[in-house]
Amino acid sequence: MSLLLVQSVTCEGFQANLQCGEGQVLVIHGANYGRRDKTTCSAGRPASQLQVVQCSSQTSTNVVAESCNGKNSCTISASNSVFGDPCVGTYKYLEVDYTCQFQTVTCEESEANLQCGKGQILVIHRADYGRHDQTTCSNLQPHCRLRDVQCSSPESIEVIAASCNGKNSCNISASNSVFGNPCFGTSKYLEVDYTCQFQSVTCEGSQANLQCEKGQVLVIHGADYGRHDKTTCSAGRPASQLQVVQCSSQTSTSVVAESCNGKNSCTISASNSVFGDPCFGTYKYLEVVYTCQFPSATCEGSEANLQCEKGQVLVIHGANYGRRDKTTCSDGRPASQLQVVQCSSQTSTSVVAKSCNGKNSCTISASNSVFGDPCVGTYKYLEVDYTCQFPSATCEGSESNLQCEKGQVLVIHGANYGRRDKTTCSDGRPASQLQVVQCSSQTSTSVVAKSCNGKNSCTISASNSVFGDPCVGTYKYLEVDYTCQFPSATCEGSEANLQCEKGQVLVIHGANYGRRDKTTCSDGRPASQLQVVQCSSQTSTSVVAKSCNGKNSCTISASNSVFGDPCVGTYKYLEVDYTCQFQSATCEGSQANLQCEKGQVLVIHGANYGRRDKTTCSDGRPASQLQVVQCSSQTSTKVVAERCNGKNSCTISASNSVFGDPCVGTYKYLEVDYTCQ
Repeated sequence: MSLLLVQSVTCEGFQANLQCGEGQVLVIHGANYGRRDKTTCSAGRPASQLQVVQCSSQTSTNVVAESCNGKNSCTISASNSVFGDPCVGTYKYLEVDYTCQFQTVTCEESEANLQCGKGQILVIHRADYGRHDQTTCSNLQPHCRLRDVQCSSPESIEVIAASCNGKNSCNISASNSVFGNPCFGTSKYLEVDYTCQFQSVTCEGSQANLQCEKGQVLVIHGADYGRHDKTTCSAGRPASQLQVVQCSSQTSTSVVAESCNGKNSCTISASNSVFGDPCFGTYKYLEVVYTCQFPSATCEGSEANLQCEKGQVLVIHGANYGRRDKTTCSDGRPASQLQVVQCSSQTSTSVVAKSCNGKNSCTISASNSVFGDPCVGTYKYLEVDYTCQFPSATCEGSESNLQCEKGQVLVIHGANYGRRDKTTCSDGRPASQLQVVQCSSQTSTSVVAKSCNGKNSCTISASNSVFGDPCVGTYKYLEVDYTCQFPSATCEGSEANLQCEKGQVLVIHGANYGRRDKTTCSDGRPASQLQVVQCSSQTSTSVVAKSCNGKNSCTISASNSVFGDPCVGTYKYLEVDYTCQFQSATCEGSQANLQCEKGQVLVIHGANYGRRDKTTCSDGRPASQLQVVQCSSQTSTKVVAERCNGKNSCTISASNSVFGDPCVGTYKYLEVDYTCQ
């Protein structure tokens, strides 16, 4: 059962938008920023910019993986400012190969709950029981139990795969009793990467019915007609028909793929007449693993409807009208119309790009009248590779309006005022104003960054008065590559405002007051204040944690008076890494009620039944019951995790009968740190 590889292509100057479904994360398998052929991202480009086809930035995969691995979605600019320029003068593009996987992390002594949708099965791709960093599952753990970060149980993947592969759901304990103990004295956790796929099992003599939702088509990943165990399709069968369990028709996948790929639904017989008889006298069954996707091809005679969300525009990366295989758009067609599989209209990309680039939506007919007939007598289809992006070019004389959502700030990655092709901002312009396509103001990025970095919104004029005139007589435009981020640094003399949503509290993971580069908080500062880049106040994390941990919001000054001055004469800034978690504190004798929103489940990160201060749950209590503040039940996290992990809501009693009594005579309370996923 193979992973479903997604391929993204983004032309230079645009942003690659990698997106997974709800609850899934990106896993980057490879990337290349450069050029490997003359056709990709060639629309409107002069031949001189397309000649070099052995061009590759060696850091491509590392850069994308570092930025995107483990995220649900990721935006990265296809630009020299990110990857460097591996071939000057060549128009490049960014290719990214990635998959989307479910990823779960379960702390030691808790249970991992792997779950697929109805009709789907688990496919385990990676698992590791051990520790690889000091932050994961670190809550309430002493530092000595977090130091070993090269800890891994070599049997992890085999144990998980044997327990969970092929099931709709699976619960497995993250414990030494299951995986062994790869590092004594270290607090461990279990990581599992998996996908969910549909699986159909049909007994010999019956019909397999594969079905997708409306608008989606079947993609066959694997099939097998034969027998691999003695239990499947065994009801009422004599033992003699079930003994052979290494039986497989070698043509299974190709037969099912040829019959079903690209269709909304498909019926295929699990029979010797279709697959041959791989083990005579054995009662067989047909297994099919498949996914459902929206179609990427429009059959001849139909219309391709390309659509972006509000505010975004189409960017065409490539198109082909013709035929490249025998299965796509083959339903009901005679074999004679499907034989030619090296058929392509050479104008496909330019026709679609001219019709659709820059529009919010576009309809184009997959027909000979639009593209010509590249292979007479063959039934053709139109394939279009495109992305939806926010418009990034502002024509000369207009204003570029860059806008982030509330609470976020602009981060400028690159900009160019000039001209790099003949099509952008060409409407109504004479050809003489469009000929120069190697025109660039060298100060573009610095001008935009100086004006816009760190702001929520920014307006800048695409004009010679701002950028100078890099090519007199040419009509220019301004391109800006940017992302919106929550501010991660607070400049010296300002206040850091950390904020969680209602009902959540701050958990500080790390902080640094000092300087680690020459660009952050550098605006208007002399070079002498930016030279020292190995500057750090050693008390940063403890100061921020003491001030902010457990609060819904927190304001702290980025100043020497708070953190001391770790590098006199250097202009510093404060960086804070934090998450927001729900936190419940329940007084002894009461019930803790943990609740997630509909569709979410509880993930317990830590719990403590005992007492850690003199104020919590102190109302009306004598001082003698509040004195002991180093009181903790060692089983707290395990007890709460076992009862609550994976549930939408959970009620647990804060009492000695549940947790034992870690400090007799002290009035205790139960604290629980958790998130909803």
